[in-house]
Amino acid sequence: MKFILIFFAFISFFLLNGCSQKENHLKENGKQLQSLINSALQGDEKANLKLGNLTDISLPVKNNYTKIAVDSFYEANKKFYYTVIENPHPAYNRFAVYDNDLYLILLDKSLNGEITTAQSTISDMKFIRLIESFISKDLYNAKRLSLYKIDSSNVKLVFRDFVSLLEPNMFLSQELRSISKDTLITSLSFPERIEITEKVDTFIFNGNKFESEKKIFESLVKNKISNDKNPAFLKQIVDERSLKESVN
Repeated sequence: MKFILIFFAFISFFLLNGCSQKENHLKENGKQLQSLINSALQGDEKANLKLGNLTDISLPVKNNYTKIAVDSFYEANKKFYYTVIENPHPAYNRFAVYDNDLYLILLDKSLNGEITTAQSTISDMKFIRLIESFISKDLYNAKRLSLYKIDSSNVKLVFRDFVSLLEPNMFLSQELRSISKDTLITSLSFPERIEITEKVDTFIFNGNKFESEKKIFESLVKNKISNDKNPAFLKQIVDERSLKESVN
């Protein structure tokens, strides 16, 4: 009996100690990720390389970040980390996802304005929802939604489109109505003077992303902004060249 008690005590110690070490390992990885991000943003090339070239070392180092956030989630008993990095200049904005060994899974550099994220489950599918809020041509307040689908080994951008546009005398919006594995449907709302009768758009999953043939809301937003010929006082970034020129 004494042998059995000692044996079970050993097993209990092993399991508890193993769990404790695993939890500490996860916590240390989170702290390490935060430390590496801070170093990379200060121009540390080694830290940046470990993070899969999170930052663009060809750009000047900035110290005016408005958000440097790290969060995590579990999927299939695996822990993942993600970071949101926000700067007044969009060239420095980042959204990145890492696995528990801090291996880069996803890096999104094409983000603008203020960035907010949330985790959500829709139709038994897990997503990270990311909203960008920004101003275009001084007058247009736009919001854009990105959905990153989570599975056991990957996180992938599967949807991106504008969801609202506010101008001095008009408000346009697009809301997610439903989503399944192969179809995403949105509801459109705009004033009657907008000569578009369709109130619904359908996005079909093509194996990589949900795409719409009509792109009703995106086309409307882009046309309104591009057709506005009023002079803009804020710098406008329209391509990679103007992006880098605005930094320098």
